[in-house]
Amino acid sequence: MLDPVIALLTQGVTAEKIAQTLAVGAVCSMFPFLGTTTLLNLGVGLWLRMNQPIMQSLNYLLTPVHLLMIVVYVRIGEWVWRA
Repeated sequence: MLDPVIALLTQGVTAEKIAQTLAVGAVCSMFPFLGTTTLLNLGVGLWLRMNQPIMQSLNYLLTPVHLLMIVVYVRIGEWVWRA
């Protein structure tokens, strides 16, 4: 049961590719619209041929940070638009 998961996580992956996957996954996970980060990670990951289990796991790990950042995004928007 565990062997297919490990094979999926490590198939053809170098340290540089893992670092790139984590960086791109973190950026996509902070997209300021709720409900779009999973699809954004999926699309960008498929386009750049990145490891999807790593990207989606990181996306779900960063969900609490994403929810906290929504307040920051709103405050920045208020400052930019002088609202």
